[in-house]
Amino acid sequence: MRYRPILVSVALLLVSIALPRASRAQQLATLLSGVDAAVAWPNGKAYLFKNGEYYRFDLADQQIEQGYPRTTKDFWTGVTFDAIDAAAVWPDGKAYLFRGTEYIRYDLKADKADEGYPLSIKDHWTGMPFDSIDAAVVWPDGNAYFFKGTQYARYNIKNEKVDDGYPLAIADHWTGLGDRVDDAMIYGKEKAVFFRGKTFLVYDIAKDRVDDGYPKDLSELLTTGFNGSLVSPETATLLKTPARQLSRDDALKLLKFHETLGDVKVTSVGSGKVNLRVTDVPFLYSVSGIKGQKVVPSPPSAIDARLAVGVFRVAKYLRDTWGITELHHGGFLTSNHDNHEQGRGFDFVGAVGSRNGQDYTYYVNEDWAKKTVPDLSNPDGPRLPKWPDNTTNVTYRLLSLPDADAPAREFFLGIYRLATREFQDDTEGPTSGTPTDIGQRSFIMHPDHPSSNPAPNAKNGREAHWSHMHLQVGKTGWE
Repeated sequence: MRYRPILVSVALLLVSIALPRASRAQQLATLLSGVDAAVAWPNGKAYLFKNGEYYRFDLADQQIEQGYPRTTKDFWTGVTFDAIDAAAVWPDGKAYLFRGTEYIRYDLKADKADEGYPLSIKDHWTGMPFDSIDAAVVWPDGNAYFFKGTQYARYNIKNEKVDDGYPLAIADHWTGLGDRVDDAMIYGKEKAVFFRGKTFLVYDIAKDRVDDGYPKDLSELLTTGFNGSLVSPETATLLKTPARQLSRDDALKLLKFHETLGDVKVTSVGSGKVNLRVTDVPFLYSVSGIKGQKVVPSPPSAIDARLAVGVFRVAKYLRDTWGITELHHGGFLTSNHDNHEQGRGFDFVGAVGSRNGQDYTYYVNEDWAKKTVPDLSNPDGPRLPKWPDNTTNVTYRLLSLPDADAPAREFFLGIYRLATREFQDDTEGPTSGTPTDIGQRSFIMHPDHPSSNPAPNAKNGREAHWSHMHLQVGKTGWE
């Protein structure tokens, strides 16, 4: 679903990072003159179209993502329009894109336009009073609304026709919206965003009116997204809170919020634990932790809600920044009477994906732990096959390996930097000091950790983490 590789350097700290303000202002200058079309996809993203190009907007972070705009024809397979006037997503997994008097039906799962399009709007939308469309949006009640000029029509999706009695005047029935709109998109189940000229308006679905203080200038997208108008102050705070600092109840609230955006599917199983599914990121269990060997589908189940938030943020970061199509792990639950058994531990093994047009599979074992290490006691000497037993003087080996796979180096480093924010790092408590670097003492375990336990079958130390990065929320032992 619209996850083309992003042609930018890796984001190291946040799940989704905005462009620097100056470059963003330059990139968005055209968009800020007015939005042609907008549509929220059921994957936590919205797409804003302008003059044959589009921008991807992260609904949770409320930010335009890096690497945009892009040319619509180059990335939306089968879409032949030179620009988009309006767009809407149907409950059946189809999207409709409108241009002039024609429309194209787009299959979300196949990520391409259906064959046989474009077709005439007037000939195929029963009762449609408009030859062309300015804006379209599907409301949570199952009806679609089409806007043209100063009028709108309500379309019954189940009956596949416009309801009787339409069109009606926008100004008479949409409180605060004015007499026309350029486009609209739904945001979760509580808000809709309407665009008009160089402004936008936030519409409260339950109150059936525009929120106070609107319209606002589109330039606010440069700095504050929609200025917090689309989420409550509580949700805005939770979105910025590291997973380790959340209570289980707050983590559940946050997961349910992401579910309304289409980011995840969450099932509560009691005691603050959940089953988690992340949109477009299959989770597979790596039986051996070795690249190329057996993996089986194994989504996170019965895990602590706090861990689920952290796991989602890792998956989202890798999906959006690295284009992963599979996340491989070493398990969530064990019988070790520790954080794993309580659903608070996550062993990241590797991922499969495509970035910058290159397919890849990165594994902690193959692409990190098997690389040679520098001899820190003799910097000019040959590299060593592994760190000496019991030494605590270590560093991130991939940084000093000239022939290392540079993307793999950035891949693992990006995960680590995100993990220092979301999971336990230098303390077992909810707060943390200065984020650590790979090679420093941390509760994030990996092949370059300074702790060592070379004893056979040891369960701690870097030797026990040759195949994975261990991430956790809460203390190491039993809570």
